[in-house]
Amino acid sequence: MKEKTSKKDIVLAISLFLLSLVQILQIPSDDLLVSYIYGIGAIACLLEELWVIFHKRK
Repeated sequence: MKEKTSKKDIVLAISLFLLSLVQILQIPSDDLLVSYIYGIGAIACLLEELWVIFHKRK
């Protein structure tokens, strides 16, 4: 069963990625570890979303 990729999934993935970049840039350097954790988490979510999106297309 092929499902069409919803734009909502793509927008969610991209917005999570952009949010992680904003978090990394805005958090002061003493909270750098926290910002990296946020960034890694958001990038992991982005990669998972993209994998799901491209897996559905095949």
